[in-house]
Amino acid sequence: MAVYALNMNFDPTSSTGLFLPYNSTGNTGRGWWKSTDGEQTWQFVGNPDSYAPELDWTSGSPDSVQFAVGPLAGVTPNPAISSVAINVIFSTDRKSSNNPSKIASPFQLNGNPRCILSDGSAVSQNYYFIGPYTLGLNTATSGNGKLKFEFSLAARVSFADGTTKDFGYDPEMDVDV
Repeated sequence: MAVYALNMNFDPTSSTGLFLPYNSTGNTGRGWWKSTDGEQTWQFVGNPDSYAPELDWTSGSPDSVQFAVGPLAGVTPNPAISSVAINVIFSTDRKSSNNPSKIASPFQLNGNPRCILSDGSAVSQNYYFIGPYTLGLNTATSGNGKLKFEFSLAARVSFADGTTKDFGYDPEMDVDV
């Protein structure tokens, strides 16, 4: 079982609504990371502009995903960040001829696809995150093979002076069933 993390950095002074682009120096900006040791160590696995992780759904030990946002390490926002709300919305591209997916999300809530992930965020180091969310599929209705999912991540950053800024991005993720 692996845990994947989509880490997204933002510039607190920006007014574009965009997360920072991937930067190979330090693997900052936008990046997929993976841990196979219970989230003790993380390895960079790809730039989400060109890489979509292929998660493994093995009954009994499926992979998990978490989503994290934060300013670049070493950047101290002024005014300080008071909270971050993260929302992730899942869907599938049914028009794609090579997509066998018959469901909208690889996560479940009460036996149904969970298309909106918007739990309260926790804080670790300089990041606010939600998850990890464990893959949960009913293979009788999900389809088989490489299921392709699209999703959008949006974050609302609230600052101590009462101002807010929104940031957004839409990467992709595949699940091998």
